[in-house]
Amino acid sequence: MSIKPYDHPEVTLGQPQKGLSRRQAWHIADHIRKEIIKQGLSPGDRLPGEKHLIEQFGMARATVREGLAILEAQGLVSISPGRSGGVSVSAIPTDAITDGMAAYFYFESATWSDLYQARLVIEPAVAGLSFDAMDDDGIKQMQETIDECNRGVRGEISPRMHKMAEINFHSIIAQFCPNPILRLSALHLVRAMEDMVDSLLTVETDDAAKRIIRDHKEILGAFISGSKADVENLIRKHIVDTETELLRLVKDQSSRAFTQAPGGE
Repeated sequence: MSIKPYDHPEVTLGQPQKGLSRRQAWHIADHIRKEIIKQGLSPGDRLPGEKHLIEQFGMARATVREGLAILEAQGLVSISPGRSGGVSVSAIPTDAITDGMAAYFYFESATWSDLYQARLVIEPAVAGLSFDAMDDDGIKQMQETIDECNRGVRGEISPRMHKMAEINFHSIIAQFCPNPILRLSALHLVRAMEDMVDSLLTVETDDAAKRIIRDHKEILGAFISGSKADVENLIRKHIVDTETELLRLVKDQSSRAFTQAPGGE
């Protein structure tokens, strides 16, 4: 089996093992995924077409198509129809990984305390690493979320849009983290907050919204003219204060984050 990347010489992939107990389609998907990683292929690099894969693996067309569909659903490849189409490596979108977060937390009975404990461990470190990587566009984006929250306090946008702007402030910081593992971990937490936005709105108060705006302004100021330590400390204080306020409002520290108790950003 060969792959013809756009900018690399032709390479050859190994033959998948036979006789494994896993479903063959999943075996095909797993084999191709491992070969993509092993050979360091990049988004845009072309994979062999369906006909070639059928001949290579000696499997039915439906089985090969299912294997490719699995990879496409995972965001690892894109499939274009037609004579000029084909299969190519894709950049995996974060959503493809984070979509299952809410279901996982639900079945693990995650509490609001669990979520804020994770935030307290991960977000200050992520913000510190993002400090050096932050650019003018990131600063502008953070300021825009604060402006949007101010509009929310004035009643010019819906409470949902206001809350999503609060959450997006943290998403922007996470996206500038140069460590891909910590970046993804922080974006997992952001996605969890997005999935809970309806619960968040049930205990939203004007005072809480204004306090969050003040916190975000201070954090933004530290990114502009402060230090890495300032950013980390302000993020840490913001999370602690928000959790304290949340638990005071819901009056139940054991409430499940994804079924009952709402929270703040």
